Amino acid sequence: MSDFVLKTSNLTYQYPKGSALAFRDLQLEKQQHTLVLGDSGSGKSTLLNLIAGFSQPTTGNVTINGQDLYSLSGSQLDSFRAKHLGFIFQEAHLLKNLTVAENIKLAQSLAGLPVSEKDVQSLLEKLQLGEFSDRKPNALSRGQVQRVAIARALINKPALLIADEPTASLDDRNTFLVIELIKAMANEQGSTLLISTHDKRLKDEFSNNYILTAQ
Repeated sequence: MSDFVLKTSNLTYQYPKGSALAFRDLQLEKQQHTLVLGDSGSGKSTLLNLIAGFSQPTTGNVTINGQDLYSLSGSQLDSFRAKHLGFIFQEAHLLKNLTVAENIKLAQSLAGLPVSEKDVQSLLEKLQLGEFSDRKPNALSRGQVQRVAIARALINKPALLIADEPTASLDDRNTFLVIELIKAMANEQGSTLLISTHDKRLKDEFSNNYILTAQ
C-alpha cells in the first residue's frame, strides 16, 4: 500500500465554455490533516469534486490509498468511495424518515459492510448522542444534527475524511469546538482530514495549509 493516503498529480479542469483551473500537486500522509483555504472562485469545490471522483479531470490523476481513482468504472468508483471516503457537508442531508442510528447504518450498507449496532452505538456515545439513536433528525438541534453527520462520515473508518465548509455559519466559539471535535474523531478513527474552507479563522489550527488563489 502507498505511504500516502492521497496523491494528486497534474490536475487540471476545464469548464465547458468557461475557465480552466490548474492545481498544485497534493500529497497527504496518514493523519496529515490539511486545510484547503481559498476565497470564492479559487477552485476549492472543483478540487474536492476531483479528489472525490465526482468530476473527471481534464488532465492528471488522483490516487487514494494506492488506488488510481480514475481507472475505476462507475460502479467500482461508487463502491471504493463508500468504503474509503467520508464526507461532511455544510448541510447534513440526513434522511428525515430514518432515525439517527438508521442514517448511520445506511452508510455501512452502502459500503457493502456488515451493519454493526455496536459500532454505531459506540460512535454515537463518543459524540454524546447515545440517547438520541432512535430519534428522527427533526427532533434534534442543529448542533446534534451536525454531530450525526460527523458520525455517518466516520462510521466506516474512511482513509480520507473530506469536510466542505463545516464552519461556514458558526460563531467563533462553535467554529473551534467543531474543528476540534472533527480532528479528535478523525484521529480516533484513523482517518486523514481534508477541510475545504474560505474561513481564515482556521488557518492557525492546521500545520499543513494548501492555499488556493483565484485563477
